[in-house]
Amino acid sequence: MRKIHRSLIAILLSVFTAWGCAQRDEQKMLEESSPESVTLEVSLGGSSRAERFLGTYDQIERLALDIVRNYGNKQVVSDEELVYDDTSGKWTGTIDKLIVDFDYTITGHAYRLYDDPSDNWTTWQKYNHDNGSVYVEIFTGKDQHTVNEGINQLTLRMAPILDERELSVPRITRITRPFQMEKLSSDNITVVVDTVKKTGSSAKDDELSFRFRAVDNLTLPVEDGSRGSFDPASGYRAYDSNPDSYGYPIGYQPIETEYTAPDNTSQCFQEGTSLGQCPQKLQVRVSNLQEIGVTAHFTVYITDNESASTAIDTNPVIESLTAERIGLNQLLWTIYVSDDDLFDELDVSWEYLFGDNRTFSDNTTDKLTDHSGRMQTVMQYEDSDDGMLLVTVCETDQADWTTHGCAYQNVGSTSMEYDLIPDAYHEIIICDDTGCELPNWFAGSMNNPTTWYACRSSGPDDKLDGIQTHDVLDQWGFTKKGFEYIQNGYSSDNRSCSGNLDWIQRYAGRAEQDNGSAFPYPTTEVYDNATRDNLSVYQVLLSGVSAEMTLYETAMIDGFNTNQTCGYSANDWGDNITLDIAGCNDVDAPDDNTSHRMIIYFNLDNDTLRMGHQDNETDNTYPDKLDCLVYGKDSSVFHAYVGNCDDGSAGGSGPDGYSGTSGGGTVDFLILTDNSTWASSDGGVTWYERGSIANISLPDETLTSGDLLPGQTGTSIYSGSLTLARTLNSFNSQDISYGNGKYLSVGSVSIQGTKNGTGETDNESGIQSFNYINESYSDWGYRVLSSTDNGNSWQLLDNVSFNNPRGITYGNGEFLILTDNSTWASSDGGYSWQEGGNIANLSLPDL
Repeated sequence: MRKIHRSLIAILLSVFTAWGCAQRDEQKMLEESSPESVTLEVSLGGSSRAERFLGTYDQIERLALDIVRNYGNKQVVSDEELVYDDTSGKWTGTIDKLIVDFDYTITGHAYRLYDDPSDNWTTWQKYNHDNGSVYVEIFTGKDQHTVNEGINQLTLRMAPILDERELSVPRITRITRPFQMEKLSSDNITVVVDTVKKTGSSAKDDELSFRFRAVDNLTLPVEDGSRGSFDPASGYRAYDSNPDSYGYPIGYQPIETEYTAPDNTSQCFQEGTSLGQCPQKLQVRVSNLQEIGVTAHFTVYITDNESASTAIDTNPVIESLTAERIGLNQLLWTIYVSDDDLFDELDVSWEYLFGDNRTFSDNTTDKLTDHSGRMQTVMQYEDSDDGMLLVTVCETDQADWTTHGCAYQNVGSTSMEYDLIPDAYHEIIICDDTGCELPNWFAGSMNNPTTWYACRSSGPDDKLDGIQTHDVLDQWGFTKKGFEYIQNGYSSDNRSCSGNLDWIQRYAGRAEQDNGSAFPYPTTEVYDNATRDNLSVYQVLLSGVSAEMTLYETAMIDGFNTNQTCGYSANDWGDNITLDIAGCNDVDAPDDNTSHRMIIYFNLDNDTLRMGHQDNETDNTYPDKLDCLVYGKDSSVFHAYVGNCDDGSAGGSGPDGYSGTSGGGTVDFLILTDNSTWASSDGGVTWYERGSIANISLPDETLTSGDLLPGQTGTSIYSGSLTLARTLNSFNSQDISYGNGKYLSVGSVSIQGTKNGTGETDNESGIQSFNYINESYSDWGYRVLSSTDNGNSWQLLDNVSFNNPRGITYGNGEFLILTDNSTWASSDGGYSWQEGGNIANLSLPDL
C-alpha cells in the first residue's frame, strides 16, 4: 500500500511540476515579447437560413470581434470592428495589441441594421453605433486561434441567432377542389387556413407560406410534372387584422392555385383501380415563419377513355400510412400492405404510445389481390394529441404470432411509427359548387345520419284538423350535405311523446354551411341564459325542401278528406297513405323552392342543440330568436323545455343576451363572493355561477415621480419609474348595485403582482435608490369593480379608492357610495367620484 501511495504522489508532483514549468515559460515569453500589428481576415459564406433565424450572411452589415488572451484570461480587444472587402468577400482588420505565438479566444458578433418597428419583438443584443445607427445581432461564434505574424485567417463557426417571436400554429380548415377532371384540363383549388395557439399565449399571427405538390401512392412528392402541375405552386399569405362584417379580424385570405391534370401517360393511370381513371393524390402544406406547419392530402380523379393496368408490389412491406379526420373525435388510419404471403394470412396490431389512453375500433382488412390489401382502424382522437402511433403487420405462420399474437419485433413482422403533432388533423370542410359540408360535430353519413330529438306540446295553431292538443316528437337528421326533419304527432298532450302515432310530416333537402362562416369549429359563441351555458354557433342554409305527410288517426283522415286538404280529392287521404304536401298552406308546409337560414347552437359539453331563426333572411347578424326546445340524441329521454325563448333573449342588449334591466321580467340578480359571480334570473329561486373573478389579469400600472411606492407607507417615488404587473387575487364585495347598463360593486380587493423599475425614493431617511426586477408585492384596499355584461367579466376601476365603504346604490343617473364619514357620487359610471359631504359629527336635535 505504501508503494502505491508513493507512486501516486510522484505522478501528481510530475504533473504540477510540468504545469508550473509551462506557466513559467509563458510568463517568460510575455515578459520578453511586445504587442505587434496583426491582420485578421474572416471569411463568411452562404446565405441560406430557416425563417426562424434573425438574418442571413448576406445581410451582415457590421462584424466586430472580442479577443481574450487565454494566458491570464486577459480581455485584449472589445468590439473591434472589421471592414468588408467587396473584392475578396472578406472582413479584415489590423490589431496592434496581440502577441505572436500566444493562444487567444476570438468571439465574433455579426449585426444587421435594426428595423423599427418590425424588430420590436426581439430582445436580443442591440448595438448603438457612434454614427447613430442601431444594429441587431444576427450571428455569433468563437474560435481558438494562435496568433502568427502578418495575416491571420480565421475560421469562425458563426451560429445564427434564433428568432424570438412567439408565433401561432397554422391549420387548414377547408379545401375546395374539383372532384373529377379530364386529362390535361385545369381547375381551381382553394384552401382556407387559420391559426391556433394556447390559451393565454402571446403568440402572434404572422405571414404563412404554402406549397402544393402531387404525390404518388406512397405519398412521396412528384415534382417533374408527370402527375400534374400547380400555378402558383408556392407562395405566402399575410395576416389581415382589419375587421370583417361580423367584427372579427379578416385573418388570412384563402390560398388559391390552378391545378393542371396530367396526360394519360402518367403513372397515376396505371395505379387506378378503374380503367381510364387516375385517382391523383395532392398535397398542400402551410407553415409559419418558424417552419412549423400542417400538411393535408386529398384526391382529384382524372379521367380518359383508355384502358390501364394495375401494378402489384408483392414485397412484404407497409407501402403507405395515412390518416383522415372522419368524426368529432375520430381518426381513420389506413395502411396498404403487400407480401409474398397471402394477404388473408396477415394480422395487424394498432398501438398509441406516449400519450393519453386511446382506443381503436372498427378494424377492417380488405383484400385487393391475393398478396395485397388495405387495413384500417378508427382511433379515438383529440386535437391536442402528440403521442406516437405504432402499427405492426405480422405473418401468422410464424411461431411468434402463435405464442404472442401480433406484436412489435415479432419474427415475420413489419412496424411503422408515426409521431402526431397537435392540431395536425384538424377537421377539414370540403366545399364545391353545391355548397360547404356540415362539420362532423353534428353531421353523420348518408347511411348513418346524426339524429337529434325533442318533444314539444302543440295545438290547433298547427292547422292539423281534428287535433286540439297533441305532443310532437321533433326529429332532425343531418348528413354532410343534407337534412331530414320529421314531425311525429302523438295522442299524448303532456310532452311525453307517447300514446298513439297519429301523423307524420317529413321534410328533406340540402343542408350546407353558410359560405361566409363555414368552419369545422365555430368561431363564435353566445351565452344562452335559458340553458346557462356558452353555445357554439353554426349558420346552416336549408334548400330544395321536399315535404310529405302520412296520416294514421281516423278523425284526422276524415277531416282531411272532408276539407280536401292540400287540394286532394275526398278519398285521397287514407290510413298509412303518404302524400306530397310541398307548398300546402293548410299544414304550413314549405314549397320545394324554399331557402332558409337556420342557426344551430351546439353544446359539445352535454351534446345538445338549440336552434334559432332570423326574421330577415339577408341579415348577417345572429338570430333574434331561439326556440325553446333543447335537442338531444336519445329518442326516449327528452331535455326540459326551457323558458326565456322566442322573446329576443338570444340577441338581447348585451353579448350574453340579458336585458340587464333593474326590475321586472328578465332581471338578473347578482351576488359576489370572494371569487365568483352568482346570478338568478327567476327572482332568486335558482342560482348559478356566472364566472370567476379571481386571478383576473389587470393592465400594467406605471408609477412615476410623486406616486407612492407599493408596500412602503408614505414613501413616494422621487425620480425614475416603476411598472406593476398585477393580478386581482380576490374580491370581498360589500355591496352591489345596477344602473345605466352596468353593475358596480364596492369592496375590499387583494392584488398580487411584480415590480420592475429603477429610480429614487423620498422618505424619512432621505433620498434612496431602488432597483426592482420581478420582485413580488401585494396590495389591499377598498376599490370598485364594474361589469357591463351582466357579471360575465369585471373591470377594476383603478382611479377609485375609498375608506371603509358601507354600501352602494343607483338613482337619478348617479351611483352613490356611503363610507364611514362621507358620501361619494359618480355620474359617469364610476370612473370619477366627487365627495358629497361629511356625515361625521352631524348636529342632532336635542332630546
